[in-house]
Amino acid sequence: MNKLFLRHRNRLSHPLFDLLVIVLAIIGLFILAGFIGIGRSLHELSLFSFWNLDVLSILLGLLALGFGVYARRRWSDLEKEVAERRRTEAALRMSELQHRQLLEATNRQAQELSLLNRVIAAAASPREATEVLSLVCEELTRTLHLPQAAAALLSEDGETLTVVAEYYDEGRPSAKGAVISVRNNPATRYVLTHRRPLVLSDAQTDPRQAAFQDLARTRGTVSLLIVPLVIRDKVVGTLGLDALENRYFSTEEIDLVMRVATAVGQALEKAFLYAELQRELNERKQVERLKDEFIATVSHELRTPLTSIRGALGLIAGGVTGELPAQTMAMIKIAQTNSDRLFVC
Repeated sequence: MNKLFLRHRNRLSHPLFDLLVIVLAIIGLFILAGFIGIGRSLHELSLFSFWNLDVLSILLGLLALGFGVYARRRWSDLEKEVAERRRTEAALRMSELQHRQLLEATNRQAQELSLLNRVIAAAASPREATEVLSLVCEELTRTLHLPQAAAALLSEDGETLTVVAEYYDEGRPSAKGAVISVRNNPATRYVLTHRRPLVLSDAQTDPRQAAFQDLARTRGTVSLLIVPLVIRDKVVGTLGLDALENRYFSTEEIDLVMRVATAVGQALEKAFLYAELQRELNERKQVERLKDEFIATVSHELRTPLTSIRGALGLIAGGVTGELPAQTMAMIKIAQTNSDRLFVC
């Protein structure tokens, strides 16, 4: 019977089972109350003197006690179920949070890889340095959701930086061609000397960037991230990423920009090599052109006197001046042959 009861209990949901127990308890109370009423009637009629009302009261009390014990156990079970459900919900929330973080990290890595691939593709193609830097500025502003970025190259004496490439949203002022002093610019000197990135929370008032403050106000720059551009352990310039409000650059963002700057350094090395080869090729073409012009000029200048010389030699060889000795005639023939060859050339 007990096994049958437990089997049916397992089939029922907890609310239905609790309702069934309550109904049975109420029915039992009513039955006991009926017995007590009948017992009192019989006792008053003295039909059954052995009917003891205390026994019924004790039974009623035991039934109430049993129901109380059941209710207490059931309440304990409910507390356990609620605690387990809360733990499950907390675990689900934690799992969802971890999944969201993993998804965000995956998307961020995908964006970073896509950005690096585009930079590497630009490095693999024969481009000029300014073209590569402009592409990188555009890619970084789009990836980091910034309004503008600029690239500056260091002068040979290391005293100034010149903005040679940039990208900015429509309506923003341009900084291309701007010259930034390094001497009165501790922030830039730090980046160039230590080859480490630097973040300025307020570029318009930071004393470390005094030489850049006027340009920062013109462009509306508030927060600024500066990273070095390095080619074969030599700093050749900087990348500057501007924000128009107080912007926090995370460690992940700074690491991404540094990796891009490393790839840009390789691209710049190839771009500078390509420019050098182009310059040498242009110089060779210039030398070839000058040589051709010189030959053409000399040929033109020599053609007129050669015509007269050939004519005179032809007359002499034809005997106009009289018969010549054999040895002299041989020399005339040689001179005539060489003059004809020069005239043809």
